Amino acid sequence: MSRGGIIALAGAAVAAGAVAAGWLFGTGSAQAEEPRPSPPGQVVGHETGQDPESVQKYWTPERQKDATPAAMPEAPGG
Repeated sequence: MSRGGIIALAGAAVAAGAVAAGWLFGTGSAQAEEPRPSPPGQVVGHETGQDPESVQKYWTPERQKDATPAAMPEAPGG
């Protein structure tokens, strides 16, 4: 086989491997998207969209003294 034929064959093998890996990892990622409960002790957060400076200005010492704790979400199953 000529050098050009070997290079073409190697390129085809690499391309086939990349397609197979993409299919394999692509089908596995759909399974990873299923919602799962957070492990115990793991911090769960969310985006608020509030400006940190305005929040800091709002929470004066007087407001902090009179504040009540926010309701915390419950973990699944618990």
